[in-house]
Amino acid sequence: VRCQICEDGYYGDPLGTSGMARPCERCTCSGNVDFNAVGVCDHFTGQCLKCLGHTEGDQCQRCKQGFYGNALNQTARQKCRPCNCNAAGTLRPVDKCHPTTGNCWCLNHVTGRDCSHCEVGFFNLQPGIGCERCKCNPIGSLSMACHPVTGECVCRAGVEGGLCGSCHVGYFGFSSRGCIACNCDPMGSASMQCHSNGTCQCRQGFVGHKCNKCELNYFHNRATHQCEECPVCYGLVKKQVSIS
Repeated sequence: VRCQICEDGYYGDPLGTSGMARPCERCTCSGNVDFNAVGVCDHFTGQCLKCLGHTEGDQCQRCKQGFYGNALNQTARQKCRPCNCNAAGTLRPVDKCHPTTGNCWCLNHVTGRDCSHCEVGFFNLQPGIGCERCKCNPIGSLSMACHPVTGECVCRAGVEGGLCGSCHVGYFGFSSRGCIACNCDPMGSASMQCHSNGTCQCRQGFVGHKCNKCELNYFHNRATHQCEECPVCYGLVKKQVSIS
């Protein structure tokens, strides 16, 4: 009636009814209120009462609990975003994170803003526990890092197994340089797997480390690609020669 109250969106005490007179000023709400609404701020203190965009505070200057970001950023479309911490990897409730960075409080060896994956060298994220260390064989693995879910390791050349602990079939010599290919001759070998020294197991008539030669008194038949025993007459002639 006496123009003693500031209108909506403004605050002050123009007639000094509660102390020193203060002219009406625009409420400072960090751009986080709708000034077309009614009662957006207190007419005397200027406290913002209808903060938008998940903000809070006397001037809507910070994000609410459960949200993070910069409430004062005038260019961002979404100033405050939900924490959304991963339930399995989080030490605290999923709606509690750093108010500015959004970083959640993670369990042991868990990482990521939202605590959603394991650190390098760890796998198998378990709720309330965290991640366990990879179990890669230090000799057969390229590194101690493994797949964050399965725990499978990255093997050296010729090495196999989830933990890279043995040679592939057809390889030998497990070492920090990997495994060496047996290279057994497919025609002369009884198996493509060689012995620990790299020598192959030969079929009848074949000899050599790789079973790629015919033994004495055998010849290579080009038609069958086999080592076949020489005719009986050859043996008799050879025996006669050795006697004489």
